[in-house]
Parts: sequence; structure tokens; C-alpha cells
Amino acid sequence: MQKWFSDERTRCPRERFGTWADALAQAFVRLEPSDSREAAFFGRIEQTAGQSDFSLSSVTASAHRVTRLRDHIAGAAEALCFINVQVAGTSATEQNGQQRTCRPGDVAIVRTTEPFSILNPSRFSLVSVTVPESSLSTQLVDAGGIALSHTHSGRCVARHALATARTAQALDHQGLDPAPLIRQVVELLQWAFRQKLPPASKPAPFCLRSLKGRIEASIEDGAELSLESLAASLDVSGRTIQRAFARQGETFSAFVAERRMAYAARLLADPSEKGRTVLEIALQSGFVDLSSFYHAFRARFGCTPGAFRRR
Repeated sequence: MQKWFSDERTRCPRERFGTWADALAQAFVRLEPSDSREAAFFGRIEQTAGQSDFSLSSVTASAHRVTRLRDHIAGAAEALCFINVQVAGTSATEQNGQQRTCRPGDVAIVRTTEPFSILNPSRFSLVSVTVPESSLSTQLVDAGGIALSHTHSGRCVARHALATARTAQALDHQGLDPAPLIRQVVELLQWAFRQKLPPASKPAPFCLRSLKGRIEASIEDGAELSLESLAASLDVSGRTIQRAFARQGETFSAFVAERRMAYAARLLADPSEKGRTVLEIALQSGFVDLSSFYHAFRARFGCTPGAFRRR
């Protein structure tokens, strides 16, 4: 697995995106990042490939826009497509005059052989699969994506695709070939495009155990968690989720905070993560800045993250 990380705290836009532009070019193709509204920009890419011409990347970053310019395309050797599955936040993709807005679960597809732009107006997370354009149906590429978030069955497909993507990444961590699972993600999304996925007659029931599992998976994906977005993905109200936690003497917010902290502690204790800074781990775990992470970590473990790591 290859990883890129950018933490740009300068106020100069050109300098702010220097490292991130290089990371995008190495992980994907030449792209022009711009339009960050935040004084401090951060971004992270983790890419899994295996023995295949397909690759799968998890991307989490601050608000910004990326643009594929004609100058970038002139020297491009391959005709590729990016299949972007929104995990958290929203995005607006534009190519050939066609615009597509994606909520969590939706899919946008762009060709690298034509100019495009992708705007993420707030912090976001997505899974991007890079494939040769020839491997996708022309109808799917021309459609520019799939709106899976609109129906219960579509959201089920999106969750399965993202779970398969996480499994592929886990196999890569263990030194196993993730290529078959990356292909499964692509095949599943192509299948979903060919179907007319009807809405369920009633929301599928859920139990607190499965709900907690989904929350933990979202944290490990680097997704921003809110009661509202989780409720929408389950076709239930926020009060339904709150009541489920209350029956066990818990609260939604306390559980999310505790699992974020547990995930951060696991990363700090993992020898394979020694090359990552405490800030990188804090951001990946869902904390917005280093100060709040240090305060919460000391309250939970009685020491600083650095001291915990040296144990």
C-alpha cells in the first residue's frame, strides 16, 4: 500500500497545494488543486493496487477543488476512468457540460482524457477506483455515475461496495493480492447501473450491535460522522438511533468519541504506523486539530500521545 499525506498550514494558496498536487499526480494523474477556504489544508491518500491494472484509493481531505486541464491531458499515455464513491461530505463533478452532485453512497465517474473538475465544499472522504476506460461500459461512463443514495436498495449496494473495498485494503496490509476484490467493486457498481433498484417498502430493521459496527467502519474510513447522516443512510430518524443507545445506557456522541480515541490509540501502538506523525493519526481518527486531540487523549489515557507511543 502506498500513502501520501499533505498538511499545509501556509496562507499562500500556491504553496499550500504544492505537496498535495504532487501527491495527486503520483496517485492518480496531473490535477490542479485550488479553492481551499481553510487556512490549514490537509489531505491523505492510501492506495491499494495488487497484481492488476486496477487500483483503489481512499482519499480524505479538507474542502477544495481539483481540475483536470487540457495541458495535463496532452502528454497522457493512458485512457483511464476514476470511479469515485462518496463516503462522507458532498462533491460536485463536472465534465463535458454534465454536472453531478454526490452525497454519501453516490458514484461519480470521470474520464482522464477530457477536462473535468471536482468540487468538495467541505471536508470529505471518498473511495476512488482507477480503471482503464475500456474496462467499463460506454453507457456507464457516458452517464457519469450512479445515484445510489436515493433508494434503500441503492444504499445497500454502496455499503457492500465500500465494505469490499475495505477488505481489499486489509488484504493488502497483510501482503495478499487485493486485485480480485478491487475488480469485484467495479463489477458490483456496473451491475448496479444495469439494474432498476427500487426503494424498499419499509426501512430495514437494525440492531445496536450492527449500528456500532457501521460507526467503527466509518471512523476507519476517515468519514465525518453525524447523527443526521447516519440516520439518513439507515432510513430512520435521529431520535430512533438516540433511543437505541439510550436503552443501553449510552449516547451516540459518547460512543463515537470513545471509538475515535480507541482507533487513534490502536494506530499509535501499531509498529507499522511509526512513520506517521501524531497529527496524521489525529486527523485520520476524526479529530479536527492537534490541540483537541491532545486534550482528549490525556483525559482518556492519562498521558500524551507521544508518551503512549513510546511505551
